[in-house]
Amino acid sequence: MSILTTDNTTSSITPSRYRIAVFGFFFCQGLVFASWASRIPLIMEELGLSEGQLGTLLLMMPIGQLLTMALSGKLVTRFGSAKIISIVSLLYALVLVSISFASHIYMLAGILLLFGVLGNMGSIAVNTQAVAVEKLYTKSIMTSFHGGW
Repeated sequence: MSILTTDNTTSSITPSRYRIAVFGFFFCQGLVFASWASRIPLIMEELGLSEGQLGTLLLMMPIGQLLTMALSGKLVTRFGSAKIISIVSLLYALVLVSISFASHIYMLAGILLLFGVLGNMGSIAVNTQAVAVEKLYTKSIMTSFHGGW
C-alpha cells in the first residue's frame, strides 16, 4: 500500500483509510468553494459592483486555473501529490479568508485569480491521489470522490 506515500516505505494503512482521506480533501475543497460562492452577493454589495463587473471578476478564477494547468501537473509530478495537497490546502483556505479583506475591485480580481490557481493545483493533486486509491479497488470509485466535493 505504499503507492500514496512520499518515501519508499511500506504502509499498513488500509485502502478504505486512503479513500476516506482523499474524500475528506474533496469535501474540504468543495466547502471552501461553497463558502466563497455564498458570499458573492454580500461582496457585490460591499464593493458596489454591477452585474457586468461581477461577471468579469468571476472570470478571474477560470483564467487562473487555465494559466496554471500545465504548471500544476509539473509540480505534482516533481514534488508528489501529497506534498502539493498539504501546501495548497492551507493556502486555499487563507485565500478564502483574504477575499473578505478585498477593498477594491482590482484587489478582488487578483485574489480570485489566485483562488483559481490554488483551486486548480489542489484539484490536480487530489485527483492524482484519487486515481491511485481507485487502483486499490476492483471497481470505479471516482464519482464518490467528486460527489464529496
